Amino acid sequence: MVNIVLILFVIDANDETIAAISAAKVRPSNPFGNNDIIVGYAWSDFSKTGNKIAAQMPGNTITNGIKHKVNILQYRRKNLDIKNKLDEANKLLELCKQYNTLFIINDDINLCQKVGADGIHIGQSDINARLAREILGKKHIIGVTCHDSNELAIDAENNSADYVALGAIFKSTNKPNAIHCPLSKITNIKKDISIPVVGIG
Repeated sequence: MVNIVLILFVIDANDETIAAISAAKVRPSNPFGNNDIIVGYAWSDFSKTGNKIAAQMPGNTITNGIKHKVNILQYRRKNLDIKNKLDEANKLLELCKQYNTLFIINDDINLCQKVGADGIHIGQSDINARLAREILGKKHIIGVTCHDSNELAIDAENNSADYVALGAIFKSTNKPNAIHCPLSKITNIKKDISIPVVGIG
């Protein structure tokens, strides 16, 4: 049985459906502290849109999503110089602070440290979770993408990860070749680990 499910909403600059997050049962002060809750986890990905930071846009999806009780926002920005990434991340961090939302950086541990983010999310080709923990310390959240693998999920937990991300749960037109991890597989993986699971849409 899956004790905790974190719902990952992909934020698109043209997608206002993020407001549906308001239906989630959330406890912003401690999203990982109770295994009977559902947590809204939003993912800001600017790599395909090429838009300026959405936080500057009135009525944008990031601001709407956070206002509607997203507990955690992950910042993912692949193709941008460090100066502008730092500027965007700082603005998003300030927005998150206004609404008591945790701010997670994707992949970039240096950026995480520079802006003072709440944690980092890493993939299998990124820095090891144990090394990330040694660098960031105990106070930071560390999440690890594990696709559909029991072994990777167990390894992530053994290496001090706070949560694992599994999926894709559903077929995607954006990533047609993404590894599929059905809910039945997530249930089986959750039996082998005690840390929370993020289901990637």
